Amino acid sequence: MLRKIALGGCYSRDFFNGHGDLRHIRRLHFWPLHKVLKEKYEFGEQDATDLAAFLVPILDFVPEKRPTAAECLSQRWFTGAISGT
Repeated sequence: MLRKIALGGCYSRDFFNGHGDLRHIRRLHFWPLHKVLKEKYEFGEQDATDLAAFLVPILDFVPEKRPTAAECLSQRWFTGAISGT
């Protein structure tokens, strides 16, 4: 996370130190979303990959990098879910 974003909120100092690192969390290991979906929630390989590809851009910390609602509606995961109903 960018330091500017981590320290930009009114309660940021409660959760982040001056360097923008999380307070009170010493060992945080990255676990890719598609692996979380597969291993923890037992999604199939393709479903996990498709859902992660849909969600990861939406969760970007930089608002300008996030897709618009219209762009989200055109994603493979979302259009596949719609056409199946």
